[in-house]
Amino acid sequence: MNNEEREIDLLSSKFEAVQIAMNKDKTGYILKLSIHPNDAPEDLLRDPVGTRYLIVAVRIGEEGEAITSPTMRDGIMAVNLAGQLSRDTRFQNWLVQQELTDVISEPAAADAIRTHCGVVSRSDLRTNLPARRRFLALRDEFANDLRRGIVPKG
Repeated sequence: MNNEEREIDLLSSKFEAVQIAMNKDKTGYILKLSIHPNDAPEDLLRDPVGTRYLIVAVRIGEEGEAITSPTMRDGIMAVNLAGQLSRDTRFQNWLVQQELTDVISEPAAADAIRTHCGVVSRSDLRTNLPARRRFLALRDEFANDLRRGIVPKG
């Protein structure tokens, strides 16, 4: 945990809430949450309207256990797959063959993936759906070429 994360953890209020409504206006989404009176942080109740918050939300099940949504699970798998492919010498050679990079190495492959997907970090694939789709299309193209036997040896 870095210093900023530690500071956020120290300053944060943790409470359970239930989504009861979501609307949209010209400025964005309006999320309405129900908080049990025993769980409502006192500072939150006293803050003036218009106070800004950094919100971290984790979906929980009936027993309070964290639940990963299918979208988040897919994003995590894409991030992991991008790391695995970057280390695969066949994929590195294929990227050179596709003229997406001119160097056969793990860092060059990782950079080619980020550039192709339009992200700064591989971890962006977790939440950036268009970038994830571009990455998965790249992976599919590589897999198809691999099946057809037109991928250079690693």
